[in-house]
Amino acid sequence: MKEPLLYLQIPGLEMYPHVTHMWVTMILLLAIAYLTTRRLQLVPGGGQSLMELVVGGLLGFMEQ
Repeated sequence: MKEPLLYLQIPGLEMYPHVTHMWVTMILLLAIAYLTTRRLQLVPGGGQSLMELVVGGLLGFMEQ
C-alpha cells in the first residue's frame, strides 16, 4: 500500500519523495508567513494573533 503523500510527485524526483515533501512544506510555510505578515498592525487581528501565539510558544519551548 502506498503512503497518501507519495502521490505528490515532481517529474525527475520520483525516486526522492522526501525532497518533494520538503518543497511542498516550504511553499506552504512561505504562503502562511506571507499571508500573516502582509498587513501587520500594532493591535493584532486574527491571523497575526494566531501566528504570534505559535511563534511565542515555539520560542518558549526552545528556551527551556
